[in-house]
Amino acid sequence: MFWLHLAIYNLFLSIYHKVALLLYPFYAKAKKWINGRRESIGLLQNADKAAFSRKRIWIHCSSLGEFEQARPLIELITAQHPEIFIFLSFFSPSGYETVRDKKIADCVFLLPMDNPKNSINVVQLIKPLVVLWSKYDFFYHYIVSIHKAKIPCVLFAARFYPEHIAFKPYGVIIRKTISQYSGIFVQDETSRELLKSIGVESIIAGDPRIDRVLKISSEPYHNAQISAFLEMNKGKKCVVAGSTWPPDDRLLAEVFKENKEFFIIVAPHLVDDTHVKKVISIYTAKGFRVALFSSLISEKQPCNVLIIDSIGQLSRLYRHGVFGYIGGGFGAGVHNVLEAAVYGIPIAFGPKHAKSIECLELQQIGVAFSVKKTKDLQSLIHKVNESSFLLSTRERLSNYFTKRAGGAEKIYEHVKIFLN
Repeated sequence: MFWLHLAIYNLFLSIYHKVALLLYPFYAKAKKWINGRRESIGLLQNADKAAFSRKRIWIHCSSLGEFEQARPLIELITAQHPEIFIFLSFFSPSGYETVRDKKIADCVFLLPMDNPKNSINVVQLIKPLVVLWSKYDFFYHYIVSIHKAKIPCVLFAARFYPEHIAFKPYGVIIRKTISQYSGIFVQDETSRELLKSIGVESIIAGDPRIDRVLKISSEPYHNAQISAFLEMNKGKKCVVAGSTWPPDDRLLAEVFKENKEFFIIVAPHLVDDTHVKKVISIYTAKGFRVALFSSLISEKQPCNVLIIDSIGQLSRLYRHGVFGYIGGGFGAGVHNVLEAAVYGIPIAFGPKHAKSIECLELQQIGVAFSVKKTKDLQSLIHKVNESSFLLSTRERLSNYFTKRAGGAEKIYEHVKIFLN
């Protein structure tokens, strides 16, 4: 039975790769996905020469969200072991392209497709002391090859829920992969109990993103465009909407067209020209005066909606808001709520948030709210106008983050034994 499941797994990955090749001439994302992987072995061969006689570790992240969980750990390792050569892999081209030039790791590459040949080749080229795997991407051949090479492989920041494929009858390959890790750090008790039900032990260490957002919120930030926009709307209240999709923007535009005491900073999830033009049309159709972050300084007319048409700003922009809205809750799922909550402001998001433990926890303490219709968001806006509500929200969120800080340190304390 296991070999049948493995055959299906291999077939699925083969089809996935062939589809990417078919889409290669027509879609930029597919082209980046293929080209990045074609470059990977060359990057690893050059890095192998550069890392001659140095200790090495390998950290894998699916995309940017998982990288934000890994980053505090990377920074700890870099600070304590500057001699170590760090390999950082991504599955997603967007994560890879965002991080590769930031000098956070010594070698950043897109992980080649999961098959026996690639996995053995990559492990032999990297020759790591330890492998750190962020949250998920349960690639069977890679984890088995690492295990066979007797290299410790630690899964961290993992989170499981009852509907996860690992706990389904057809999740044989995922369960086998999970059993190969030499250590697993999970975010919560539910995840620990679920793993225990399949015979796998784990340690609760929380989410290292807590440490990341706390650090960002404590750092000074000044931007001329943002300052100009805030000055334009002096005396009004700022709403920061992050990682939005059109359904989010339509809801915000409908609600805030009648609330003239507010102005909005919108950071769309996608910042390509087509998507940004769509966002502009949503707000202008409701009578808002819109400007782009990239051209605000040259704007001569005052505006009350600023669209951030670049990446890398959002996590620092929430500090200007009295209220934060997190996009994605009308589609695949809510994006990062911690980036906003760390500033002590109430937050809202759409109804599809069940897979986000942070959304559920923040709702339980009365600082986050799920909204489906305009009336839901309107009722929350009334609360935002109450100083007592804002004060209690700030206090509750301060306690929330204080209790959960230090996850990266817990993981590092376990990992550092492999680095000496």
